Amino acid sequence: MKNKIHLFLMLGLLLLSFACQEEENPDPLVYWEQTGCADPWQTGPLETEEKLIKAVESYLKDKNVKNARVTSIFHDGREGVCLACTCTTGNRIYIAAPQNQKERLLNLGFQSID
Repeated sequence: MKNKIHLFLMLGLLLLSFACQEEENPDPLVYWEQTGCADPWQTGPLETEEKLIKAVESYLKDKNVKNARVTSIFHDGREGVCLACTCTTGNRIYIAAPQNQKERLLNLGFQSID
């Protein structure tokens, strides 16, 4: 009986350990230079921040990027001096995700912070 309790406790701790690791969201790993209207989540620079965050996170989920989230949007990027859809707005969208998702984010066109 004592061995079963120890086995049960060890199994529970092991499962809890894996669950905590999966939910970790480190500091931002990547960023996206927002464009006038050429972003893959199809929003523009005039959208509300809330709508933009939802659109980006929905896009990442659709692309099977696990546990990624928008951490911030700052106007600290390169601002294009044209009106084409591909011109950058100066807004950077910062994304945090587990380290094992970084390669997938880079393949989608995000840029590494480090």
